[in-house]
Amino acid sequence: MTPEIAVGLIGAGGALSGALIGGLATFLGVVYQQKRQAKHAADERRTEMGHQAAHAILTELQAIRDLASDRPEHEGGTPSAVEAWTPEVRSWNAELSESLGKIQLALLQLPEEDLRKDLDAICSSGFGNEPWLSEVTGAPRGKILMYATTAEAQRCLGAYLRGEPIPKTRYMRPAREGLWELMGGREFGERPPEN
Repeated sequence: MTPEIAVGLIGAGGALSGALIGGLATFLGVVYQQKRQAKHAADERRTEMGHQAAHAILTELQAIRDLASDRPEHEGGTPSAVEAWTPEVRSWNAELSESLGKIQLALLQLPEEDLRKDLDAICSSGFGNEPWLSEVTGAPRGKILMYATTAEAQRCLGAYLRGEPIPKTRYMRPAREGLWELMGGREFGERPPEN
């Protein structure tokens, strides 16, 4: 083999190697970019889903605040068996249950786990309508507690939507801890351990 042919083969081999390396680098760059774009799109969908859920929850929280002002109050705080089933009380409870159900569904889409669990627990108390929350927090049951818990939940959701840290809470975290104790040391919705 003459030196001219060897130089030509080396040059062709180098060009072929360069083309292969360049093609591989381009391919890897495209794959990386597609994965990055897919991750970014998934993050955007997750953020948008969380914001839509937060807005839905805020709307229902306002409905519960408005409903709290009409909360039927009874002498001594506990209704008699007859008072508990009046049409007024049944209608009020139905409206509250409807709003709570909508919040529970929207919570399934909220990506922030601690906020979701705190809101789930306070929602389980009817935002202060259930007697166990008064026992856990030491706050009186009724309109005032419902106003306080819904305002606290709205503040937390507002911080979430603005991208700020979730503020410390007076009612939501104790509600979560109290519900944990009521549920026998399990998170709400968690299955009991199998024997």
